[in-house]
Amino acid sequence: MNTKRVYAQLKSKPIAEYIVQAKGFKSLRVNGEITFDDNRDAALAMVEKVPQIKKMYGDAADTHFELIYMKNPEFKWFEVNHQK
Repeated sequence: MNTKRVYAQLKSKPIAEYIVQAKGFKSLRVNGEITFDDNRDAALAMVEKVPQIKKMYGDAADTHFELIYMKNPEFKWFEVNHQK
């Protein structure tokens, strides 16, 4: 059973948002509804294809590794203005 706090938060309110900083001051905001995927074959394939995940979790049998995706994501570019 996954006991991570973020997992519990997403289960109780499956909405997430994150921001990615691009070069310069442009940023991308992504938000949407989180969907949990319990397909262990898909999780195993992800672990095998992404070395960083395999290094962190070992394999898809680790109960802390959850495969999730964002359903109907919304994307918005914005620019951070650092003028004083």
